[in-house]
Amino acid sequence: MNLRFAHSMTGLCGILGAVVLVTSFVINPTPPDNLTTSQLGEFARQHHSPIILGGWLQGIGSLLLVLFALALVHLAGLSTASLVGSRCLQEPASCW
Repeated sequence: MNLRFAHSMTGLCGILGAVVLVTSFVINPTPPDNLTTSQLGEFARQHHSPIILGGWLQGIGSLLLVLFALALVHLAGLSTASLVGSRCLQEPASCW
């Protein structure tokens, strides 16, 4: 793979991941406080499409950001060359 293309796709994943994730939070409606169970069910029925779309966008945005992080580790040459890079790929929580 062309290195310039890999850099471009990595950057695109990072930018699109952030934009998609923020968009998902903006379009997802929040139910009012103190609703009963039946009122909450009615709210969910009325806002079904934005809730589903928001959930889908949250999943895709998160996936793009994970791909961005993995690509950064790989492009930095740390995926197999160092203990820290391999730990990032095996146990992401240990990187932070």
